[in-house]
Amino acid sequence: MKTRSLALLALLVGCGDPGTGAPLGPGDDRLASFGGTASKADGIYSECQLIEALAFVNESTTDVEALRAHGVRADSAGHLVAHRHGPDGLAGTADDDIFDGFDELDAVYFVGPATLDALVGAVKDRCVDDPARPYIDRSTFASATGRAGSRDAVELEATMTVDGVTGQRLHAILFEPDAEGRTGFRKLRKHRIVEAFSYEYGVDEMPWSSKHHAVRESFPYMALSIENQRFEIDEEDGRREVSLGTDIMDDVYYDTKDFALLDQGMSVRGRIRWDDDETVRRLLIAAKFGGQVDEEGIKRAAKIDVRRDSPSAEHVESLHTDVMRGQVSWRGTDAPVEPLRVVYDRLRGMGLLPDVHGRKDVLLLLPQVHLKSLRSRYHLNEAKLSTVKAFHAMGAERMGLVRTLAEAAIRDGGLDDTTKGEVEALLAAIDDEVGGPTIDLTADATSIAEVSELRLTAKAISERYHDIAEATDDLDREIAGNDGRYDDLAEMFRAFVVDRLPALVPKTTWDAFIDELDAIEAGDATAELDAFNAFATERQTAGDRTFRDFETLTEWAGVRRDLRREQLKIAGRQIEGAGTAALTLWFDVARRYYVPGSRRYTWNFLIDTMDATEMMSREEYLGLTEAQRKPGAALPPEKVFHTTLVNEVQIELGSEKTYVQRIEALKAALADGSAAADATSQLAGARFVFGEYRALLRGIAELKGGRIVDYLEDNGAPDAQWVPAKASKGTTALTRLSDSDD
Repeated sequence: MKTRSLALLALLVGCGDPGTGAPLGPGDDRLASFGGTASKADGIYSECQLIEALAFVNESTTDVEALRAHGVRADSAGHLVAHRHGPDGLAGTADDDIFDGFDELDAVYFVGPATLDALVGAVKDRCVDDPARPYIDRSTFASATGRAGSRDAVELEATMTVDGVTGQRLHAILFEPDAEGRTGFRKLRKHRIVEAFSYEYGVDEMPWSSKHHAVRESFPYMALSIENQRFEIDEEDGRREVSLGTDIMDDVYYDTKDFALLDQGMSVRGRIRWDDDETVRRLLIAAKFGGQVDEEGIKRAAKIDVRRDSPSAEHVESLHTDVMRGQVSWRGTDAPVEPLRVVYDRLRGMGLLPDVHGRKDVLLLLPQVHLKSLRSRYHLNEAKLSTVKAFHAMGAERMGLVRTLAEAAIRDGGLDDTTKGEVEALLAAIDDEVGGPTIDLTADATSIAEVSELRLTAKAISERYHDIAEATDDLDREIAGNDGRYDDLAEMFRAFVVDRLPALVPKTTWDAFIDELDAIEAGDATAELDAFNAFATERQTAGDRTFRDFETLTEWAGVRRDLRREQLKIAGRQIEGAGTAALTLWFDVARRYYVPGSRRYTWNFLIDTMDATEMMSREEYLGLTEAQRKPGAALPPEKVFHTTLVNEVQIELGSEKTYVQRIEALKAALADGSAAADATSQLAGARFVFGEYRALLRGIAELKGGRIVDYLEDNGAPDAQWVPAKASKGTTALTRLSDSDD
């Protein structure tokens, strides 16, 4: 619920003249300062007390009355609340200005040492160790058996996020529903451009628009396809459309009271993954180490997790306690949690674990932040090698089509001498290519020299195919006989045909529609032309833009000419794609040679997720009602201290191991002198192969940026940017909560 700020009232009660700058009884002067962020180093207050004071002043329940009840003077309280609520004086709106750190807090009028002292006094009990709280110590991991199974791997992902927008404004854009009940996140989560990655769905049903084709061409070494059942025919319009699975994640990030894990580049997370308000799909306890994002936006972090699918209600209920005690009973008896053991051992080795209430080396994990994420996801897989080979072979077949149509254009005699010469040159290039020797780009290479030679061969094939495609594109009007007078007739005819034959709606190429025209002309062509004219006139009258310029036809010739031009346009792109497939096939040879044991991942390879995440402090979460904690419930915006929109494109955990291990093994051999003579070249090759996969992650994540930025700009965020994320969502939340210097 949005509530009007009491700032004005506070300024009028007991404040005197705030414009004079004079002291007004116990409290701070108008321009008083406690030192901002620098105050953390003066030792007057503990780090926990300062962090909790900042959290307290941001909490939705901290109104003027609450501040005054803890000794904050009225003028200070009024300015603090007014700052947090923003110009409109309402809590939970887009212009809210949450305090991001101590410098911002210190800059508020009438906030200085006295105000800070009162804020610290309000939260001092939060920093007192509770001896009854679950904890981890030396005995927790003493058992060498019975540990919960874990996954241990290097997490590789490209992470793009929104910058230049406050968390509060982004929250309003993403979560406030429009008149139709649709939120901004629902509109932004799906990106049709990724439908370019659909190699396994057949060339006549994968999109061939110039944009989709350009996307495929930009990844010459990779042939990707949307996972099975995620690119099905849409019931409403009959076309194929990417669909997304959506999960709700309830994450709690734990740390010590002084954020020792954050300071050491570690994080601990407990997650409940919901299918709906009542069904939990999975519990997860995870630890991450490192998590640095390189200059290309690729996040590389060591990750260990344990998970429990289809957990019982008791397991869900105990997750919070289980994390803090370092053990789970998912299999009937208590078992140490491996991710937490690794965290504990590292902190203990650094001498960072205190003795608490007589216990030695205690890790007292506290639930610091709660994150609720709406996650929409789908998988991208590598296309089967047989599919890529067929895609490459398609090039010769499409060249044959171009040759047939070009020869017909020459026979018809409608070409001038210059154009005829260009068409004949195109025919000669096609004949040379189709009739030339074939090269096997799929057999295993036996040497670096062979890999290099095959690369040159693949590159030459690709260049020749692209030259033929470019010439086809330059001459498509002349070959088809469409000088512009028949434009749009192909689209009109398509609409006419699919109205009768809905099964053709998913078709993205023109061959089937030319077949239909052939059948029409072989039958009662005149009656069918009358039917087409009637259909087109009806659509034009109804305001269908496709038929805006329709004029009654007296013959089918114009339709055929535009169909042929559209067919040639797509054929040129298909020839280009077939040429690029030569590079894809070569890359597969290089992958197998440089990284023995690696394979094509045709199932669960990349996961592409779009997350809208709301972040709450522990105190705000505890203030939610049971109804508000339901996964499908909307959170009160005034309780959310930050919001992010993040796209992560990640190699499934474990799929990277073969590559990482190969690179590390070659580096180790070179370092200890045991390397083979060609090890340096082998290492360069392995790095190249793995580097292309890493570049793929970044490229896919970047694809969505233009549309996202445009939408945000149109909805009140003119400075929005789509940039590589500097940290994970959990680290972002913990850093903001703690006013970390990192």
